[in-house]
Amino acid sequence: MTALDLTTGELALAITATFVAGAVRGFTGFALSALIMATLTLILPPIELLPVCVLLELLASALLVRGGFAQADRAMVLQLQSGALVGTPLGLALTTILDPNTSRLFVQSLI
Repeated sequence: MTALDLTTGELALAITATFVAGAVRGFTGFALSALIMATLTLILPPIELLPVCVLLELLASALLVRGGFAQADRAMVLQLQSGALVGTPLGLALTTILDPNTSRLFVQSLI
């Protein structure tokens, strides 16, 4: 709690938002990071949430790989991965360059 300097209420919000986002991800298969960013950028800068979202998405995706790998449309996956390879560094660069408040407003407006 001291590493992020969160109050007890903010920590409770973070835990609740992450739980709800995880439940939505489990039900729909997406939206974990979007919900976490939409909620927690109110109290934390987006740059601090990126590692959390990446780790949660990796863990959630690892659970889905074993059942869906054989049924995956590999051509579509390659196209999506190509877009992610371009978009991820660009988004990360913008997040690190922009002022935290500007970055927060940018994330909120995109979502």
